Amino acid sequence: MYKYIIKALVLLTVIIIGYLYLSYAYPKDIGDKVVSVIIKPGDGFATVAEQLLDGGVVRSGLMLKLPARWRELDKKLVVGRYDFTGENSCRSVLSKLERGDFLKIRVTVYEGAPIWKVASVLAERMEVDSLEIMALSTDSLFLDSLGLPYLEGYLYPETYFFPWGTNTRQ
Repeated sequence: MYKYIIKALVLLTVIIIGYLYLSYAYPKDIGDKVVSVIIKPGDGFATVAEQLLDGGVVRSGLMLKLPARWRELDKKLVVGRYDFTGENSCRSVLSKLERGDFLKIRVTVYEGAPIWKVASVLAERMEVDSLEIMALSTDSLFLDSLGLPYLEGYLYPETYFFPWGTNTRQ
């Protein structure tokens, strides 16, 4: 009798472990849809997991939270906007969060670009107010805090990457 109970428990354990592993490793396809998860300062991992579940990015909240706790990722979340598309598993999502692979906005400043043109490009790409950029370019207190006499010419012709959500002063 005990022999059958033990076999049943072993079988049940194997089934549960298999199910949990598949929930963790097997990807869920969200197609071309882009799901953005925004991590703000002070957000807990439960909030992030809820956003991922609500967006349909992962299959299991449990298999997202447990490995995050084991890897202590729940204590070291990197603030930013994370975009998910295509196939995602709990494993790949945790890896992306652990790397801090958040959305970075690419802005290219061309040689000889006047400040109004730079302000226009920044406003378009980073969703900030170009008038605020122009105002800061002549704000003596702001310029003094940077140790600069003016802004024009201090952004070298280069491609810059800014974290999503960077404000005008930053």
